Amino acid sequence: MQGATGPTGSQGATGVGTTGATGPTGDIGTQGAQGATGAGATGPQGPQGPQGPQGATGPTGAQGATGGILQGVYGTYDLEPVNEGATAGNARGENTTDFQTYRTAATQVASGNWSVIGGGAENTNKTPYGVVLGGQNNSIGATGADWSFVGGGRDNAITSGDDYQTILGGFSHSLAGAYGTIAGGNNNTGSGDLVFIGGGQDNTSSGAQGTIVAGRGNTNTGVGGFIGGGRDNSNAGDYAGIPGGYDNVLSSDYAMCFGLQAAPHAYAGLCHASGQFSTRGDAITEVFTLRRSIVHVANTWYSLYADGTSQLPTPDINDTLWNVYIQIVGLTVGANLRWAYSIKGMVVNDDGTTSILTQSKTVLYESATRPNYDVQLAIDGGSLGVQVRTTSDTDTVKWVARMQVASVEQ
Repeated sequence: MQGATGPTGSQGATGVGTTGATGPTGDIGTQGAQGATGAGATGPQGPQGPQGPQGATGPTGAQGATGGILQGVYGTYDLEPVNEGATAGNARGENTTDFQTYRTAATQVASGNWSVIGGGAENTNKTPYGVVLGGQNNSIGATGADWSFVGGGRDNAITSGDDYQTILGGFSHSLAGAYGTIAGGNNNTGSGDLVFIGGGQDNTSSGAQGTIVAGRGNTNTGVGGFIGGGRDNSNAGDYAGIPGGYDNVLSSDYAMCFGLQAAPHAYAGLCHASGQFSTRGDAITEVFTLRRSIVHVANTWYSLYADGTSQLPTPDINDTLWNVYIQIVGLTVGANLRWAYSIKGMVVNDDGTTSILTQSKTVLYESATRPNYDVQLAIDGGSLGVQVRTTSDTDTVKWVARMQVASVEQ
């Protein structure tokens, strides 16, 4: 009989043997379920495929409006927009710019070389280097009015072949004369070189260098004449002026008048009136400045003149009465000798004959060594004048007189 099993003894140390050779691979098992898609970046795009065939051509659309043109030869170009009116314009000049699109005559274009029409309608520019900016029916109508300018407005015309004329704007102006200007207004006319009309209505300046600033119905024909404003004033005197007023008429050179219905009587006078009795100038006051340098000869009377040489202050006027007040001063070279006088007098013209009714002289000052001088009102050639003399001396004296006249005509 087998005896009982004894207790297990302690395990001995593990032996170290060499690994055996790997066995053959077994069969592949079944595929497991697909895992979730990862979150990696998208890869690069692949190459484009070949182009498909072209589709059928669609129908032709309606033709658009014809545009403007650039025309020119020899390297120059002239700008001309599309015509919007029934009338096509004539050929433009070389190097022109013509933006006008409406005209009623073929000549209403910028035909002068290097000229401009900026816009507007029915404008004409025939002169080289001229400019018509805009407006309606404005024209630089003369081919020789180079460098002239019309700014705008309506029916304004530069009519002469003179250079550098300017009409800024307004209505129905006419200008002729080199360097002339009409700034604005209505129906003003300028002619003659260097004329200027600032504005107003129905004003005419035809004297060279003449000026009418404003007003209505004023006329200047004198060279260098001036009318400041007012209405129905007329100036025919050279370098004479009418500052303003109504119905004044000036014909004397270097004179000036103002007020109502004044008419100066003589050269270089200053005239004022406040109306008339029956004819213009029959109730006026005037001031004259007379002068003359005299080498005196004893006992010889010398007239003082408005221009220092020949012009008498007041002409012979039929049936006129003058109240005259005169202040007179005299001076020798170096102011060594001096004189001062005043004269009051009344002068009348009856049926063409002028005479002195009365006069009185006041001595205001005489140099002590030269008391032998005298002054008087006088009639010289039928006209009123002032005369001086010495009874014994031969001084050279510069005389100046201020003559104030109040006159009334029959």
